[in-house]
Formats: sequence, structure tokens, C-alpha cells
Amino acid sequence: MPSLSTFDKILDIAEQKVQTVGLNAFSFKDLEKVVGIKTASIHYHFPTKQDLVEALVARYIENFNDTLRALESKSVSPLEKLEAFTKIFTKTLEEDRICLCGMLASDLLSVNDYTHDRLTGFFSSSEKWLEKHIKECIQQKQVPQTVDPKIAAHFFLASLEGAMLIARVKKDIAYFKRIAQHSITSLKQKQFFLLISPTF
Repeated sequence: MPSLSTFDKILDIAEQKVQTVGLNAFSFKDLEKVVGIKTASIHYHFPTKQDLVEALVARYIENFNDTLRALESKSVSPLEKLEAFTKIFTKTLEEDRICLCGMLASDLLSVNDYTHDRLTGFFSSSEKWLEKHIKECIQQKQVPQTVDPKIAAHFFLASLEGAMLIARVKKDIAYFKRIAQHSITSLKQKQFFLLISPTF
């Protein structure tokens, strides 16, 4: 297995920092200590912190989408795909991390417009993925016909992102797992989600 490039090492450490302590809680000097290179060398790859954040978000979204594509290729029911979606977040919490895009959303005033747009795109595309599979659940009668796929997708993602934050505060991964499972169960029973969609 080839060794990581300096570029990737910096991104790995920076990603871990953002997902655990937040964007504003670390500096290039902190990265220097962990990566083992001078700050000037980090600036060679990422002239500014915004450049680093842009690269982080781009890589994270690419990896997340790769994971979703892998789910698409599995011969499982759409409901099982929704359950697998929640497990992506569970795994992140088990590593004592928060969704990178969710964490950066809390530091929104510290990112540039480009990153803001990428974050918006991440949440929108995630909702569209969920909406697609909720529609499939309805078509296969795994979910009641009265459920609105779009609003259900919004609630589903918001529940997971919010539950991650609260579970981390409580230091209770089981809390997140209960919310995730309740979201699946409620979807099947047409509870929790609004049946009439407002304008989004």
C-alpha cells in the first residue's frame, strides 16, 4: 500500500481537527506538530486556511458520494438503503467525529462563499438522494402513500445532523441510534413527518 502524500496527510489531520474541535479551534501551527513538517511547507500546499477548507470539503463530498454510489449498487431494498445511510453517520460518531459539513455549517461565518455553496450543495444533494429512495419505498409499499418524499427527506437529514450534535454533547452514541431508528420507524408509520409539504 503506497504511503500517503504530504498533501493527503495534511488533509487527513485537518479533517480530523475540523470534525472534532471545529474550524476555528486549530491553526497551521497545530497541524505542523502532528504532520511533522514546517508551517511554511503546509502553506506551500494550502496558501491560506480557506484554501485548506475548500480542499477538505471537496474531498469529503467526493468520498461521501462514493459511499452513496456504493449503496446504490447493492441489491437491497430502498428502506435498507435508508438504514445504511444512517449508519454512515453512526460510524462517524463512533470515531468521535461529527459530519464535516455539519461541523462547518456551525462555523459558517468563517468560510468563504465558495465553501458556503459547496455546503449548500452537500445538504441539497443528500436530501435529493433520500427523497429518491423514499419515493422508491412508497412505490414498493414499504412506506405509506400519504408520506411526502421531499419533506420526509428534509426531516430525515435534519434529524440525523441534529442528533449527531446532541449525542456528542451527551457522550451517548445510543442516543443517536435511537433517533436514527425512530426516523426509519416513523417513516414507515407516517408519523413524525408532515403529510402536506410546505414550500421549500
